[in-house]
Amino acid sequence: MKKTLLLSFALLGLASFSHAQLIELSSGHIDLGLGYENGDWDPHIHLHGGGEFEPDEAYLYYGIAARANRPAGSAYDFIGVSAGSQIWRNYSNNVTGIPWLGFGFEEIAPGTFDSSVQSDPRLDPVSAEWVDVNLISFTGPGQVSFFQGGGASPKVWFATSDGIDTTDKFISTVGGHEHGSFVFTQTGIYTLTFQASALLNGTRVFSDEYTYSFGVEQAVPEPMTMGLLALGAAALAKRRKSAKK
Repeated sequence: MKKTLLLSFALLGLASFSHAQLIELSSGHIDLGLGYENGDWDPHIHLHGGGEFEPDEAYLYYGIAARANRPAGSAYDFIGVSAGSQIWRNYSNNVTGIPWLGFGFEEIAPGTFDSSVQSDPRLDPVSAEWVDVNLISFTGPGQVSFFQGGGASPKVWFATSDGIDTTDKFISTVGGHEHGSFVFTQTGIYTLTFQASALLNGTRVFSDEYTYSFGVEQAVPEPMTMGLLALGAAALAKRRKSAKK
């Protein structure tokens, strides 16, 4: 009986640990960073105040301070809600209480990739070491988009309201560091899965897919890991084996 109780408490502890919250990042200068060295891509979350996290160690939180209204004009239809509707967003400048979020490729050394002339119509056709970050998939209760600029001609990098295709990507150069506006249309938990790539020795090299989490007025719990499940199953199997003796 005692062993059964101990096992129950152990499994309860595992369940509690597995549903602990990730580290919440709700303000300050933050980049979705990329590194590359010796054939290995290194996606991470970079805090300019100091510190880095793996994509699955922390999440970006958009609270009440991120509430806004969708701008008027058909140029903003990509957001996926009507003009004036409530949205949640960050800005290209730092606003207290909202993640000042962007993309950072400063950790990739110059000369790592091939230079090529850019063909994407959203950019000037100049030669540089270009890095693409494609949006592969997303989950969430609403739509997600990322754009730069404003006025009548925002530069839209990706938007889920019309589906996801190969044009849904952010592009910058080795050493690049740029900010823009991530926009969400509903409260809840979102995940964005990306894949980075660049030209190397005439061939495009791809990262594994990696996922960032976002909480819009909702905390993101840590998912139960297979390691914890396996540990619990092993403990239960040992208990059953002992009971048969």
